[in-house]
Amino acid sequence: MSELPGKIPLIILDSSESPSLFVTHHTKYLVDLPSFPHFEWEFLVIDTPKGEDLLLGFEFLNHFNPSTDWRQGLITFNADNKDYYDPSKSFSNDYSSAKSCAALELWDEEEEPEEVETMINVVPSVYLQYLDVFPKVKAEKLPPHCACDHHIELEGSLPPVGVIYTLSNQESDTLSAYISENLGKDFILQISCSPGAPVLFCQKEDGGLHLCVDYCKLNAVTRKNKDYVLPMNQLLTNFNGFPIF
Repeated sequence: MSELPGKIPLIILDSSESPSLFVTHHTKYLVDLPSFPHFEWEFLVIDTPKGEDLLLGFEFLNHFNPSTDWRQGLITFNADNKDYYDPSKSFSNDYSSAKSCAALELWDEEEEPEEVETMINVVPSVYLQYLDVFPKVKAEKLPPHCACDHHIELEGSLPPVGVIYTLSNQESDTLSAYISENLGKDFILQISCSPGAPVLFCQKEDGGLHLCVDYCKLNAVTRKNKDYVLPMNQLLTNFNGFPIF
């Protein structure tokens, strides 16, 4: 058994029992399966949730292309597959392929490998099954428009015109950077409108400024969504243990 260059996050189908695993080792194993010729294969080493001896992954099934009997739960070697073993396709020669399969391609292809490694090391293990929501590239673009897009409907009036405040050089630079960045991402649009929302600045530990937009006046004239929603404690009680909604 050999150690991998780096640990691989693994999300398995039975996530209710073992939501996340780390793969740290791999090994070469001589496999003896009914109807299959003896062959040597490289396996990732994990603690299987129910004590199985081995799990046959996609690379194995794609390589051997066995005949499958779903009713009997059997796989049979396909004798027509002449090129059923190619050592060059062994796992040890292709760590990048194994990583992408083991992690189920949780991150966007645009994500840099260094950022992926940072996420794996920083995100708490309990949240690794949700690793796909952490990539920066996904946070920098809006989700596709759909029928349930959120609309701000005003109740016949506009927010009042605010007061113009003097900004320091640091505050002005922070505001300009915020506007430029979010215009570039299409998070905000440039419009001509007298009403506006004031901005606030909170001091960061590193000396920088965190910009906050005060939408209190806009919320005051926004039509409220009054659809009935159960209290959160009742929702948690009623839907506890449900995986599909």
